[in-house]
Amino acid sequence: MSKRKFKINIPNPAEVFNETFMPWIYNAEETAMPVCVLEGGRNSGKSRATAQKVILRALKKKTRFAIIRKVADTIRDSFYKEIEDQAKEWGLTDHFNFLSSPLSIRIDNGSEFITRGLDKAEKIKSLANVDIAIIEEATELTKSDWDTLEFTIRGQHRQRILLFNRTAGNWTEKEFFNADGTPKKKPNVYHLHTTFLDNKFLASQDIERFEQLKRDDPEAYRKIAEGIPVKLKGLIYQFESIDSFPDNCAEIIHGVDFGYSPDPSVVLKIGRIGMNLYLEQMIYDYKLTNTDLIKKMSGISKTDDMYGDIAEPDRIEEIYRAGFNIHDKETTVKDVDWGIDVCRRYKIHIVTGSTQTEKDFNNYKWKTDKNGEPIAPPTPAHEGSHAPDAMRYPVASHFGKEYLNLTLKEIKESYMEEMESITVSDGW
Repeated sequence: MSKRKFKINIPNPAEVFNETFMPWIYNAEETAMPVCVLEGGRNSGKSRATAQKVILRALKKKTRFAIIRKVADTIRDSFYKEIEDQAKEWGLTDHFNFLSSPLSIRIDNGSEFITRGLDKAEKIKSLANVDIAIIEEATELTKSDWDTLEFTIRGQHRQRILLFNRTAGNWTEKEFFNADGTPKKKPNVYHLHTTFLDNKFLASQDIERFEQLKRDDPEAYRKIAEGIPVKLKGLIYQFESIDSFPDNCAEIIHGVDFGYSPDPSVVLKIGRIGMNLYLEQMIYDYKLTNTDLIKKMSGISKTDDMYGDIAEPDRIEEIYRAGFNIHDKETTVKDVDWGIDVCRRYKIHIVTGSTQTEKDFNNYKWKTDKNGEPIAPPTPAHEGSHAPDAMRYPVASHFGKEYLNLTLKEIKESYMEEMESITVSDGW
């Protein structure tokens, strides 16, 4: 493939870029730091702006980029897709070669994007030769991961770009923020905080939902919309993160929550060992028709039991006709209160890399009034409900029926024989 030079002409940047990100995209002097931190609220446009920035850099000058996440398998549907979508929008796909094995992008002029997951330590040494590393969902990393990257990717003209939403207690808080929550002033760090108000391309329905959230739950608004690392009160579920899905689950089932926009479609893989639930995010994406969703489900077992929202019987029927063992309304529990009660009896574990699922669980809480007091009777809020609902349908319908009229003590006793044959490190 011959190498080419590109002439880039953007006659009206205001129609292409968000104003807040203009210095970032155009490489203003203050942005030329070894470490660049872009954080803030949901839907602020930071990933889109960074994709625009690195594409422009890749076209102007031969550059080797690395797209990095904690888990390699999550990269394809994250920043890699941002690059792919932006290249299509700008009509550049003839000059971009998107490769699946290994997952990478090559451009006519010699620039390239490689991808690396920090779950594969042997691949880290290959990052020594990259010019710019984009670390999406940086809060997934550990401090040790970051220290390794800092040591590996260093040099006068090399850059590490971190994209994330702040999370209380995460290593990024101590690394980049003072005790009062303000950014630390470091000579080698460029810092940009943005919110949905900085994103003029955001759909009106998304803006309306943020405004409604501000009226209904100011605390959740601060965390989700403003990007302040608030530890929300009244969370419905607690969970622990685990490195991998266990291979000794008694049974595997799947849950589906349907969406399109502004809500996502979600598919979770769910396993049970005694009173422990294990969740792994298989799909979490927007603007998926049922045809799109079924295509993305190609790697999911068609023999495993699957449960979805029975309010969408046509979508369930189409998935059933595609060969999946998805249940209809006759065998799916819709009762929200009882379903939540069933799920709350278990200890929940979420596999690392299920980022949007973890965010949903960290935002899913009971509704409160304008004074922050719980509404009676307890009612779950819609915000963050997508992954929890994808868990609730199958758990309540499949496992819950086993002990519909049992007490928690009786349920635990019913699992003793199973637990005696399985070693579970974290107990219940």
